[in-house]
Order: sequence, then C-alpha cells, then structure tokens
Amino acid sequence: MTILDRIRARMGPAELGWFVFLTAILVASVVWHPYDEGGFIVCAVRRATGLPCPGCGLTRSFCAMAKGELTRAGQFHALGPAMFTFASVYWLRSIALLAGWKDAVARYDAGMMRWKVPHVFGAVFLLAWFVKIGVMAWTGELSRLAAKGALAHLF
Repeated sequence: MTILDRIRARMGPAELGWFVFLTAILVASVVWHPYDEGGFIVCAVRRATGLPCPGCGLTRSFCAMAKGELTRAGQFHALGPAMFTFASVYWLRSIALLAGWKDAVARYDAGMMRWKVPHVFGAVFLLAWFVKIGVMAWTGELSRLAAKGALAHLF
C-alpha cells in the first residue's frame, strides 16, 4: 500500500482539501512579510469599495501570529489570533486523522458541534465587523475610505 493509498483510506477529498489549504496558509504566514500599511491590497472588496470586509486584516494578522507577534496580530484584526489558533488546531486535527487517531478526531468533532463553535465564532466574527464599521462611521473614517475605492472613482 502506497502512502497515497493510506491517505485516501484515512481522509476523504474534502478533508484532504482542507489539510492542503490550511498547510498552504500556515506556511505562507510564516514566510510572507506583508507591509503594515500600504502595499498590495489582497482584499477585492476593499480594493473596489475602499471599505474593509469582515476578513480585512486577517492576512497580516496571521503573518504576525506565525512570527509570535500576538499584539500586532490583534491590531490587524481583533479575531485574527483566535482564528489563527483555530486554523492551527484544525490543521493538527488533520494530522491526527492522517496518523489514524479516528477516536480522538471524533471526540474533537463532537465537542465542536456540541458547543456550536463554528456557529458562535461566525456570529462573533460578523458582530466584530459591525462594531468596526460602526466605529469607523462614528469617527468619519468610513466615508474617507469609501472615497478611496475604485467604485467611487466611477461615479
């Protein structure tokens, strides 16, 4: 039995896809050093509208977390450190699945669903974005950023 046959026996295509995706994100976070301000804007929503999407700042936050810079990571995105930790734990879950520890993975999955972690985290993620947009509107930064977007130049 080849290593690929063993992987196929332990992981389905979706599991393998998430493992490869998270591996790429975590490796990129370690090796990439994005600018704190300026430089290329990864977010298509921000480039088009000038306004931050719910995930804006996560790339820089993940890169800071991968280098052990917790404070900077939180400055880029309030939930970035928690999301990086969650992604890392889920990556370790994939490693456990590859190692054949199905019982441990099943207990982890059951706990995640019992406590509705993905749902709660999604709700907190959106709430944090609404608060951020509200603060930006209150301070006037929202209209300043909107004027910088590509769409603002069309109209």
